Amino acid sequence: MATKSKVAGTPGLDPALPNVPLTIGGDTYHLCFDFNAIAQVQATTGVNLFAADPTKFDPITFRGMFWSALLRAHPDLTINDAGALITPSTIPAIAEAVSKVWNESQAEVNEGNG
Repeated sequence: MATKSKVAGTPGLDPALPNVPLTIGGDTYHLCFDFNAIAQVQATTGVNLFAADPTKFDPITFRGMFWSALLRAHPDLTINDAGALITPSTIPAIAEAVSKVWNESQAEVNEGNG
């Protein structure tokens, strides 16, 4: 039986995972788009991120993307917990973090194909 590393698969510690820290209300959250997060967005919102226009997301998709990106590092957060973090004052920072972690996850895919 393989032992689980405290680094492997942990956003912020595993250099192979795209990771973007986001601080809201003094708490730091780590966002990560791995394949499970991408699939969770589709399961939650019906949006296939591989085919979607990332500049045209509605509130449900925005919340779903944010929550899904949080799950790897914060598996106990519910979608309602993620939604509670989204306020008019946090939307710009969350949008920037979600966009950045999505772009970083795509860079990993593109680098692997080159």
